[in-house]
Amino acid sequence: PVATAPTPPAPVGEIVRPPIAQPVLIEDPTIKRLVSREGIVRRSVSIQAPTYFVLENPVNRRTMNYIHSGDTNIVLKSFEGKRILVTGEELLDERWPNTPVIAVETVEIMP
Repeated sequence: PVATAPTPPAPVGEIVRPPIAQPVLIEDPTIKRLVSREGIVRRSVSIQAPTYFVLENPVNRRTMNYIHSGDTNIVLKSFEGKRILVTGEELLDERWPNTPVIAVETVEIMP
């Protein structure tokens, strides 16, 4: 038989608490990420781009998002060159992981 040392009892008056578990953040893929972006609608210059239109930053003229309208009531070509506020779900295309695509739900022309 192997001899083991007995564990000392907890001191009187001291409360022994189990360690606190860290919360785990779970990303739910079913939750939509709705965003609003303001910019200028331009045609995409790359033939490999995920959509035909981009939303350009009005200050520095850089591409912020690609925009796509699956709804036939929103014709993005009619907004080309105009400053708009677009609202919709933000998605990522596998080929362009650094530039998100907005699935347009509403469009407002800005003054």
